[in-house]
Amino acid sequence: MRYRQLLWRYKIKQSLSRKGNCWDNSPMERFFRSLKTEWIPTTGYRHLVEAQNHIGNYIFGVLLSGETASI
Repeated sequence: MRYRQLLWRYKIKQSLSRKGNCWDNSPMERFFRSLKTEWIPTTGYRHLVEAQNHIGNYIFGVLLSGETASI
């Protein structure tokens, strides 16, 4: 299947940013960079449930603290 067909099939809206306009993705890129470099252990997780709980706590902690503007 083609890329756009898969997006349509799963009801995902494609980013419509202009070429070379990186600003709309920068908050998410910063968020995931912080998640990967500052939160996830370098040794990884032993179990999926442990990872889900740990990462979920990080995400909800950031959202509840109101730090989303600085990410």
